[in-house]
Amino acid sequence: MWNVGGAGDITQVQVKGDQKVKNWTNLKRNWGQKWESDAMLVGETLSFRVRASDGRYTTSLGIAPKNWKFGQTFVGKNFP
Repeated sequence: MWNVGGAGDITQVQVKGDQKVKNWTNLKRNWGQKWESDAMLVGETLSFRVRASDGRYTTSLGIAPKNWKFGQTFVGKNFP
C-alpha cells in the first residue's frame, strides 16, 4: 500500500472479508509499506481501511474480488 499525496505516511491498515473474516482486522507492518495479516483471507472479497499520519482515513469496500491472487494490484478509493 502506498499513499501518493497528502500526509504521505500510512499509519494503520485494516482488512475484512465477506465470509469468515467479517470484522475489521488490523494488519501488521512487515517492512516499509508492506503489511501482513495472520487471518485466512484467501477466497474472500476484501475491503480495506487505511489511515494516514494526519488522522484521515479512507475505506475501499470490496476492492479485491474473491478470486484475487498474491502479487496482484488493486486501486482503491483515494483520500479526498
